[in-house]
Formats: sequence, C-alpha cells, structure tokens
Amino acid sequence: MTPFTTYFMGNTPSSSMGQTGNTVSGSCASNPNKKSSGKRKAVLISAMYYGQRSRLCGTLNGAAAMYGLLLDHLNYKEENMVILNETSKYPHCQPTKENIVKAMHWLVQDAQPGDTLFFFFGGHGYSVDDLDGDEPGCFDSVICPVDFENPRTKAFDNMLSDDDIHRYMVKPLKPGVRLTAVFDSCHSGSVMDLPYNYDTSGKQNHSGVFQFVAKYLARALASYAKGSVDLKGIKNGAWLIKKRLTANRKAEQKSEATKSSQADVVQWSACRDDDTGYVAPFCKPYCYMGVMSHAFVKSFSENPQQSYVQFLHSVRDICATEGPKQVPKPVDHLQVPQLSCSHPLDTDLPVIM
Repeated sequence: MTPFTTYFMGNTPSSSMGQTGNTVSGSCASNPNKKSSGKRKAVLISAMYYGQRSRLCGTLNGAAAMYGLLLDHLNYKEENMVILNETSKYPHCQPTKENIVKAMHWLVQDAQPGDTLFFFFGGHGYSVDDLDGDEPGCFDSVICPVDFENPRTKAFDNMLSDDDIHRYMVKPLKPGVRLTAVFDSCHSGSVMDLPYNYDTSGKQNHSGVFQFVAKYLARALASYAKGSVDLKGIKNGAWLIKKRLTANRKAEQKSEATKSSQADVVQWSACRDDDTGYVAPFCKPYCYMGVMSHAFVKSFSENPQQSYVQFLHSVRDICATEGPKQVPKPVDHLQVPQLSCSHPLDTDLPVIM
C-alpha cells in the first residue's frame, strides 16, 4: 500500500470524518508569526478525471510532491493525513464531491488554537457567474471533483464553489488555528473567498477591476489602430467601467465584512481568477506536474526561511522562468500565482505552514 491509498488513518470515513464545529465571527487575527505547538493535519486531493473528456495529467505527481514536502520539511505525519485520488481501490478515497466535502470537514473538525492544517487540491477549476455579490471580479471560482460532469446531460453541475469552500473550511475555525491551502487549478485566485489579496510588493492587491478595465482599453486601442472608432461602443464601455468600479468596491466591502476570519488562513493559488495554469514534465519525460505545485515545493524546499512576499515572488519567478520551458506547447501567457489571507497580513513575516 502506498501513501496514496491511505485509508483515512485506518478508520472508516464515518468515524474519522465528522461535522464542523461552530462558526466564529470577528476580525481580530491571532499572531501569524507565532509557532504552532498543537496537532498537524493535512488533506491532499488530486483529480485526473480518468476516462473522461476532461482528463488532466500531472495532478497526482503534484500531490505526491506536496506529501514529500509535508513529511520532510514541515513535520507532518502520514497517519494524520487524508489523501484522495483515483489510484485508490477504496471508493471513499476517490476525489468525488462527497468525499472532498467529508475530507474538508475532517480537516477542520475539533481544530483548536495552536493547531496547523494543510489542504491541497490539484485538478480542474472554472469561473461561474457570481450570484450573491461578494466577488470583486463578478465571478465565483469553483473546483471540479471527478464527478463534476453529469454523465447523462454532460452538464457541469456538481462542482464546489468558493462559497462552499469558505463555509466548510474557513468559517468553522477558531482564532489561533492556522490553515494553509494550495490550489493548483485554473481560475483559483479567490477560490476560498478570502478578502485580502497581496502582490509581490507586499501591498493589498485590487487587481480584478483593473484587469477588466485594461482588457477593455486594449480592445478599444486595437480598434482605433485599425482605423475604426466606435463612439457608441466607447460610451457603453465607459458606462460598463463605471458600473464595474462601483460593483467591485461594494463586493470588496461585502467580502471584508462577511469573509474575514479570526483564524490564520492563507491561500496560495496557481493563477488569477481570470487565468489558467499549466502542467509540465518537470521530473522526466512524460512525468507531468502542475507548474504551481513544482514551484511551490521547489521554492520552499530550497529556502524555508522566506517571508510571505519573498516566497510569493520566488514561486512566481519559478513559474515564469521554468514553466514555459517545460510546457510541451507554446504558451500565450504566464500564469501568476496568488496569495490571499483571511485577515490583513504582514507579508514581511516568515512563512509558517
């Protein structure tokens, strides 16, 4: 038996994975630089979608790399991990929506101040329309379990949204609990609905609306360069930009008011909400891994004493320099990993996981 057929710490799913605790509200964060002395638990999920049109290679290797990082550098124990992947012979170890939700519940169940938790998901991600007005980018991010596609209708109707993930893994946590989550999936910038996003200067990033404006202006300039000026389109575009700016600020205010947490929750994601990530054969030919997973493990393994902003810069640099060299086909853009937090973060503090 390999670590990737772990049977939920040797127990049945019902006995080792229960319901979440009570919801905690408030905005006062615990000391994020304080070393944790409590228990350590981890969930590692890789979805490859075997036998489906959406099959994805490399996620299993990404989860295996994270597993090695946790054991070799972060003092986690195999008996305190839940691992879901399609190579397991156990049905409850498959990365289905039901099992992923159970694993999330297990991870945060009975978490106490001083406990350190780790969550990894490698698989497909998408963006869907935001229906509750809490997204600055006007879209919800979702992750895709292996059973996300309805086999009868072919509709993608069994996904986990950022609102779900926040409700299952962030809301139940008490002050003093630390959760680090890594998402190697497309459109994952705000997949936990954490209200504070940071760039490599260490400042809070409000990039969603500016990306929208930049794309619209680029389209307008391209049209002008071709000798066509659409005055009606420009007028409508100005109205859309004003509307988007207003909606963006309202969404940010709602997110900060409703999605902040007293727990120390930090999310590292493969790319922005409007962007995609890549897989590449880093280890050897045909041995694929997500570019984000490779960069995350390599950077921390080589220098575990980095600050948050240094680590973000390093991960982005590895993705930018090594990723395009390894991706089998030419890339039309570089993925830009994201850092988000449940409360304002001093990004000069050392990374703790």
